[in-house]
Amino acid sequence: MKYSNVLFSEIVTEFTKCRARDKRIEVLRKYGDNRWFLEFLNYAFNPRIQFDIDTIPSYKPAVEPAGLNYASLTNEIRRLYIFIIGHPKRTGKPRKETQLLYTLLSSLHRDEAALLVKLFAKDLEVPYLSAKLVKEAFPQLPFEVNDPIVEPPVEKNEPTVETTVVVTGPKKTIKTKRVAA
Repeated sequence: MKYSNVLFSEIVTEFTKCRARDKRIEVLRKYGDNRWFLEFLNYAFNPRIQFDIDTIPSYKPAVEPAGLNYASLTNEIRRLYIFIIGHPKRTGKPRKETQLLYTLLSSLHRDEAALLVKLFAKDLEVPYLSAKLVKEAFPQLPFEVNDPIVEPPVEKNEPTVETTVVVTGPKKTIKTKRVAA
């Protein structure tokens, strides 16, 4: 890959400095050889990909200067399947996912971490970077500009758990009642 060592935040900065539409497309295509950058754009603009992150944990980004971190979005983008709703490799353990997210955000440079948080919100907040422009630059990406947002699948086979707390004397007794879905 020709530009695999360029940070995604640097690509976004270069993109925002462009004044003309054709120059913006040229910048995107320049870094299109990096398959992880293409995957990043797919995650950002594909409405079928939804992240299961309710809150971003409080984190402190890495203190190293940009480009000198041991972690970057180029390396970490391949692990984001952990947070995608309905991905077959996803474990679905919320506590573990929160710990992994904290570690991931803490290991990235502050600009990269901020970009990742915006990716999870599906709003990169980059002027003129839209699904239409990305699709024009990379028609091979697996989404359509007018795709409706697909609601995540709901698993119906899991029983729901209803918990009630009953206080009796100095000890608390917890009664659990399983209700079939």
